Amino acid sequence: MIIKFKSADDKFKLFGYITQLREDGIRISNDLSYLQRQKLRELSLQGLGGYFKGGNLVTFPKPVNTNGANGRRRFPRVNRRVNPNEQTNNVSGSNGNTSSVHQETENV
Repeated sequence: MIIKFKSADDKFKLFGYITQLREDGIRISNDLSYLQRQKLRELSLQGLGGYFKGGNLVTFPKPVNTNGANGRRRFPRVNRRVNPNEQTNNVSGSNGNTSSVHQETENV
């Protein structure tokens, strides 16, 4: 929900109750101005991350891609093939090994 206050004093008064509101599960934050959004976009293009805290810009280097030079995942996802007519799920990893997982059902 976005609320626009008539006066800045009302907004700052609300921020005085931030701890009590959080205890009740309500979180509030300031919206970024146009210039702040532009600054964050520029940082992103430079490979940096950033946020505004207390009106000041805090920057940090973005994490390096650890997926390798070719962009592949270090640990490939497992491909699961499930046939709904069988009670066996075949799971195969990137190395081609297939293991069977048997599901036992009990009629009650």
